[in-house]
Amino acid sequence: MTFSVESVLYIHGKADDSEKIVLGHVNIPNVRALEKTLSSDDARIQNAYSDATQYLQNFYKPVNKIAENLKEYLKAFPDVKQIKTLGHSCNIIDSVYFQTISAAYDSLNWEFSYHSDLDKCSIDNLCLQCEIKKYEMKQIDQIMNLQ
Repeated sequence: MTFSVESVLYIHGKADDSEKIVLGHVNIPNVRALEKTLSSDDARIQNAYSDATQYLQNFYKPVNKIAENLKEYLKAFPDVKQIKTLGHSCNIIDSVYFQTISAAYDSLNWEFSYHSDLDKCSIDNLCLQCEIKKYEMKQIDQIMNLQ
C-alpha cells in the first residue's frame, strides 16, 4: 500500500470533526477512594467531588484500545522505514502509541519536530522510555520548509 494523505490514521480524531476528538488522561478514577477521602455533609464539597469524578470519567483516554487499533492499521504498511512526527507534544501519556509503532517495524528512523528546548527534553524522555534509538529533532519551521 502506498502512503497518501487519505491513508493517515488520526488516532485522536481530526480537528475538523470535534465530535470525535479524543482528549484526556489514562488514570481510571478510583471513585470509592475519593468518596472516603472527600466525605462531607457540605453540599459545596459534594458538588465539587461530583464534578471532579464526572470530569475524570468523561475524559478518560482509552490508550490501550487506541493502540490496538493502531497495531491493526500498521499491518497495511509493512515496509515503513521512517516515521515523522509533526507538532506532537511527545508526552509520556502517549508513549504506548510510540511503543506500538516501534514494535511493528524492525528498523525505523524517527524525525520529531519541536518548537522549544522543553519539547526537545520531552522527545528525549519519550525516546528513552520507548527505546527509540535512531531519531533526530528538527524545528518545525525547518521541516515545513518555512525557513
